[in-house]
Amino acid sequence: MPNFSTPLSGLQAQSAAIDIVGNNLANLNTTGFKASSASFRDLISASLGASGAQVGQGVQTPLSVRKFQQGSIQQTGGAFDAAIGGQGFFVVLDSQGKQLYTRAGDFKVDAAGNLLTQSGDRVQGWTSSGGVLSATGAIGNIVVPSGGTSKPVPTSIFSADLNLNAEGAVGQPNGTFSTAVEVVDSLGAKHVLTLTFTKTASNAWDYKITIPGQEVTGGVAGTPSSVASGSLTFDAQGNLTAPAPPPPATNGVVAVTIPAFTNGAAALSPKWSLFDTSFKPRLTQYSQLRNSSRWPGRCGACANQPRRWRPNRRTVFRWAATSRRSNRARFHPQSRFADFCRRQQFPGERLDF
Repeated sequence: MPNFSTPLSGLQAQSAAIDIVGNNLANLNTTGFKASSASFRDLISASLGASGAQVGQGVQTPLSVRKFQQGSIQQTGGAFDAAIGGQGFFVVLDSQGKQLYTRAGDFKVDAAGNLLTQSGDRVQGWTSSGGVLSATGAIGNIVVPSGGTSKPVPTSIFSADLNLNAEGAVGQPNGTFSTAVEVVDSLGAKHVLTLTFTKTASNAWDYKITIPGQEVTGGVAGTPSSVASGSLTFDAQGNLTAPAPPPPATNGVVAVTIPAFTNGAAALSPKWSLFDTSFKPRLTQYSQLRNSSRWPGRCGACANQPRRWRPNRRTVFRWAATSRRSNRARFHPQSRFADFCRRQQFPGERLDF
């Protein structure tokens, strides 16, 4: 009689793997959650008969392996929310005095000003005294003075992790890209800097940093004021080569000079860091991924055929054929977008827009 334990172990292992996937999906919106993957392991084989034939004994219960990868950091609007970029954990103390670790930074404060997690654990760290923070002593409960004020710390350095589209064309819309960075002035007010990148040649981009003109002295309302500009150069692998990376520490940073603010805050001179602490560039230049999707408005004959779509929607199309046989296509004018369908089906072919 056949041994049913081997196929049964496979069913049990797959059931455990489905539980792991289900747990990942259930925690899709859990703050700081790290997904897990199933790691399967086979059972030691047994020898049968004089020939010593090896027969597998099935599969063990898979291990649930936590994947500690960097997640996306999002703006929440919470006054006490925090996030960790890179490795590390927040240290918290539960009600029994046990030290725990978490990546969830959705914090709150109680009536006494203690910084707490959503489950009530106290967040641990160092508290500044007289405006001076010492990180050499023992950690303790972080207390936010209720109704008190603290001296704001103006932005001294900022960074942005970005990828510039290598397929961008000079003088075309896809050759220009902008993003925003928030800075804090000496009075604690927030301002938005706009970083604009414009492609000038192959592997070469210009950048310009601006601030709304009405926010700085000497500026014109409605006209962005430039506070820094320069150029970037990438190599054939998409890595940033100019400005040059550190060391020395003065390399890989861009000086930004912001005049005094109209709200009375002092002039600000933050630095834009182009490289991380391990000297890897924060800016890259790779081609953006293309989407594989269905094109709207096609006829029923090719409704289920996959399309490889490029967003420029050119009016001239061609078949990317893998068959040596001739392709026959006809135009369907009923679609809002130009579309084709095949009179003959050829495996492996895609419509290339």
